[in-house]
Amino acid sequence: NTTQGENKYRFGLKGQDWLEEKLIEFGYFLYKKNVKHIGLELDLIVYKYIKDKNLLIIHVIEVKTRRNLGQGVDLEQFDIRRKWIRVKKIMFDIPQAIKELIAVEDCKHSVTFDLAVVLDRGGVFNLHKYIQNVNLLL
Repeated sequence: NTTQGENKYRFGLKGQDWLEEKLIEFGYFLYKKNVKHIGLELDLIVYKYIKDKNLLIIHVIEVKTRRNLGQGVDLEQFDIRRKWIRVKKIMFDIPQAIKELIAVEDCKHSVTFDLAVVLDRGGVFNLHKYIQNVNLLL
């Protein structure tokens, strides 16, 4: 059913929007959102430049929005392995693009592929789990 699929997609976007707002509150900037690239959609790419350390921190985040978790957080159910195989092919192009955007050439950087599980409790969102470098668990 297309309507059900569209509603599920819009529901997921609400969780992404909520997480984006929280990350901005913590000093991150949105680089890109819902980027489609070679059969892959990247939910959020955020960054923070720490000037005194000359360090660029980048998070490529897969956001899963749920009303309940049933059996909990299952990386296989979330299809994280398949996504990681595709993400790692383009992950290393992202730092240079952001460095150009913020006009910083020579700085250290870190890039992580993370999973954020956002729960919706009757329209009230909260972060259930955030796994940084989720690819290391695969």
